[in-house]
Amino acid sequence: MMILCSESFAAESFAARCQSSSITTLSGTYRHDDVLIVSRDIMGVFNRDQPWTGLVIVMLIFCVDFLLHILFASLDWEIPFLLVVIEIALISHAVGPITLIIGGQRNRSDQTIVMKIGFALSIPLTMGFWWAVNDMSWANWIATTILFPVVLHLSLWKHSSWLASLFWPSEG
Repeated sequence: MMILCSESFAAESFAARCQSSSITTLSGTYRHDDVLIVSRDIMGVFNRDQPWTGLVIVMLIFCVDFLLHILFASLDWEIPFLLVVIEIALISHAVGPITLIIGGQRNRSDQTIVMKIGFALSIPLTMGFWWAVNDMSWANWIATTILFPVVLHLSLWKHSSWLASLFWPSEG
């Protein structure tokens, strides 16, 4: 069995308390060789202090939803199809705010990066969503649908700190 621990755990706990060749935890006793020290750089994508955390998760959810909407349409399951389409619509129009809610970035500059990338992704996703709603054919009104993410992102931009802490308890 391998223990996965961060640098801070390794530096403070493991080195300070483990002068012998093993460590005892609630789940058992482990040899020094069983402990894997993972740096913050390796864990960076899934770290709250990185701007990519929420973005990776939101894009994975979007991809799964996209595949599910194809599956549900082919099986003619109307209710699950509509639920997934609603989720696709929400994600398409609000990539930035949803990414902040899920990622919970604490740093103001990371929040700004997330909102910028989310806004940039929302423009083509929104147009693609409304193109699909329009029976996958182009109409001039589809170009105006970019106003949805523009208004949404600009209205929530100044509240990015609140969005980032919505589901993440404050520390301290």
